[in-house]
Amino acid sequence: MLSSNYVITDNYGTRVSSRGRLSGGYVMGIHSRVVHRTSVLAQLDDYCLVRVNNKDGHIILCFVYFSPKCSVDFLGILQHIKAYGNNFFIIGDMNARIGSFQNADCSDGSGYQRDTKDEHVNTRGRNLIKCLKGTDLKVMNGSTVSDKCGSYTFINSNGSSVIDLCIATNSVFHSSDFKVLDMVHSCHFPVHLSYYKKPVSEEKRIHKLRWNHNLSEAFVKDLDKHEELFGYPKSILEYIDNLRESCRKVGMIRNSKVNNTQVGGPKWFDKKCLAYKLMTQKCLCKYRKSNVSNKSRHREEYLGARRTYKNLCKAKRTKFYKTLERNLCNTKNSQEFYSAINYYRPRQIKTSNHEYVNPEQFRDFYATLFSDNTPTTDEQNDKVIECKE
Repeated sequence: MLSSNYVITDNYGTRVSSRGRLSGGYVMGIHSRVVHRTSVLAQLDDYCLVRVNNKDGHIILCFVYFSPKCSVDFLGILQHIKAYGNNFFIIGDMNARIGSFQNADCSDGSGYQRDTKDEHVNTRGRNLIKCLKGTDLKVMNGSTVSDKCGSYTFINSNGSSVIDLCIATNSVFHSSDFKVLDMVHSCHFPVHLSYYKKPVSEEKRIHKLRWNHNLSEAFVKDLDKHEELFGYPKSILEYIDNLRESCRKVGMIRNSKVNNTQVGGPKWFDKKCLAYKLMTQKCLCKYRKSNVSNKSRHREEYLGARRTYKNLCKAKRTKFYKTLERNLCNTKNSQEFYSAINYYRPRQIKTSNHEYVNPEQFRDFYATLFSDNTPTTDEQNDKVIECKE
């Protein structure tokens, strides 16, 4: 499914012992819409370097996965990245816990206070802190608009931690944003890195009208007062502006965050799955806001809700595909068969009118599209006839 829209770059893991699963490895997908602006610079066992070109130059993305047992040379990796440019991000699962390490002050003297939910520092985290000190590198976890509190990136029955980190140079730090997504399908939470040309401002908000019956009299009085001062509106647009202004004055218009959540999913994902997903996300939100006294209890509630949600999705998915296979095997006519097999058909791309090519124009259309002076079959046959004569 990914290969149809993404260019895949992967590196297989290695088996450390004769038993157990593979260790390490990664899969990176570059969307086909931006693949012409990207190039893979280096592909090693633990990290991959990608250059993304834009109008102002280029930035370097370093995607990493450092397994807990491997040895990491942070200084060597930094030197390798800087050989390609000074504007770069390092992002991925580093298994490094840096606690409440604070970013160094910027060159203009403005410091950024970093917050975090994970106060623990491990050995790899200490080594990383040594590399960060005295440089212009900054940790984005806990110091961006969308991650002010330094949310956990890993939660399981053993505990919680911030081990998936994003590090940026000072030149791109002010024009980027970092967020830990509320997806509850795994112990590791996916992270989202955004890069902008302009400095990142606060989260987007919209003006939302919420009617309050208790303020209706004040709203009517203000609207009448406006008409007495400026006269009756001359157009419907002017009248709408008056309504909006009166609502704002009496306090019916509030600033609300823009909700970018997209609702949807496979056919087996029904209302019950959605309800359990929302309940699990609420438990996660409660755990992230919990204090020391109830932190353990809220974590157990979240893990239990996530376990129930994953089991429900597994049961729904299994039942759906078994029903689909049974319908395919027990169809009695062609209509039922194609109705059942329609699920496996790829999505059809809508073709606009200007993209439609009449069958009579196929030859001219594709000759222009693939003009490489390659002789057609008819031309080859003509040459053969001429040789025979």
